[in-house]
Amino acid sequence: MKNKNKCLIIDGNNLAHRAYHQYKNMRSSDGKPSGVVFGVPYILWSLIKTHNAGDVIVAFDGGRDKNRLKAWPDYKMRKPKDDFNFEDFIAQKEDAKKILECLGIKMIFKKGLEADDIIWLIARRYSRKGQVMIVSTDKDFVQLIDKNISLWNPWKNERITHLNYDKHYPFNPSQCVDYLSLDGDTSDNIPGYKGVGEKTALEFLSVYGSIENYLNQPDLPEHKKIKRDTLEEIYKRNKLLIDIKYFCKTTKLKFKDIPIIKPEKINKKELSIICSDYSINMFSKDDFILTYKKLLK
Repeated sequence: MKNKNKCLIIDGNNLAHRAYHQYKNMRSSDGKPSGVVFGVPYILWSLIKTHNAGDVIVAFDGGRDKNRLKAWPDYKMRKPKDDFNFEDFIAQKEDAKKILECLGIKMIFKKGLEADDIIWLIARRYSRKGQVMIVSTDKDFVQLIDKNISLWNPWKNERITHLNYDKHYPFNPSQCVDYLSLDGDTSDNIPGYKGVGEKTALEFLSVYGSIENYLNQPDLPEHKKIKRDTLEEIYKRNKLLIDIKYFCKTTKLKFKDIPIIKPEKINKKELSIICSDYSINMFSKDDFILTYKKLLK
């Protein structure tokens, strides 16, 4: 039985990347890559069945934010891996989104808005009336964990909450932004404080508690590796890049600014056309569709 007060918020790009690599050898009958088109609806189907949520929303990335790019032009500029075909990935992702719409899944996407910010706005809204579980492998979301918001790592099948985060990360949710500001975040191409790694970052936080404590209390002894003047400049930049709550507040981004696709029924006809093009048969079967159909009730 589904839990009406539980909402799953899916990091759509994260899910699509997982599907791309997990099913990279899948092909249609005419040789067209189909891993993302198959993997996204299939993995989501498994998540829905496992977690029995009353509501499911998938948030997709709309590109890099202009404010963050102004602060750091190389933000999220990553060299693609040799086995990654960007054009193929994008084409498959768009068709996977069409399948989700046919299956009645709520989706959020807006050009220029990053999925991280969208997910926080949804999580904040839904956590007021129940439990929210964010599905992603991105450690940035640790900063959002509280008594009503948890994180599900789909690679490890682990739920990270305000009660067990210490078993998964060496820092607490309130220290996540500071830790990443010091150590850097390679997944988003954000540099930290030069010469500081995980060990020094954790040692700094254990002594000073937070970067703001360190910067705002000049009577505290200066760290031997981390100078206040240098850190202040780095922290100002990295807080904008990493701190999701701070970014939404400073840019005045609101939930009402985000368009939500809310399909009212299953579109079997369109679903059949797309799936036929990719030689996927299971999505048209009643037991598969029923799992999605229950969310519309």
